[in-house]
Amino acid sequence: DRIPIFVREGAIIPLAISSTVSGLVDSADAGFTVFVAPGPTTSRFVHYEDDDTRTGIEAETGAGAATVRIARVTKATRLVVRQGVASAVALNGAALGHERWGQNGARVWVMLEPSENPVTIEIH
Repeated sequence: DRIPIFVREGAIIPLAISSTVSGLVDSADAGFTVFVAPGPTTSRFVHYEDDDTRTGIEAETGAGAATVRIARVTKATRLVVRQGVASAVALNGAALGHERWGQNGARVWVMLEPSENPVTIEIH
């Protein structure tokens, strides 16, 4: 009952998920999701929003951590990062509690609230 998704290292993929068949989320109402498979070099993606504005997203790994930078978060977003085992997640340098992030196998998910300011997510 699952459909495998093969994602290349460095990919940044925005998704509107309404089913659990991909295995990326455990709830069919996940809404807007950004899937990131960071690599050692910085990947960049420009997301075109519904209002014709653009949002830049960057991701990379290094020194045992994955870092994702988003220029702004226009709506509640689930960030899913292929990272492996995570022990901590920080948002703009502040540790996040487990109610805002979790792990499903080799994927770490982080719930992001709307913000007009840039956000940086670090997963250790």
